[in-house]
Amino acid sequence: MATPDLLRKRLELEAKIEDLKAARESATDRRSKKSLNGRVKATQRQLDDLNQRDPGMRTGIDPKEIGRAHV
Repeated sequence: MATPDLLRKRLELEAKIEDLKAARESATDRRSKKSLNGRVKATQRQLDDLNQRDPGMRTGIDPKEIGRAHV
């Protein structure tokens, strides 16, 4: 279950992405657009990493079997 801190961090990252996208759309300089594009991608990667499931909760892995030796 998601904790309040995790939810708050997700909302902050989503808001930051939207702000960066708006700034990128209003930028007129190629260099600043490229810089903002990189920042959008980096922030999106942070959000994607935050949204990853725990290894034991991924599809196809039985959490009860983690840590047991398969013979």
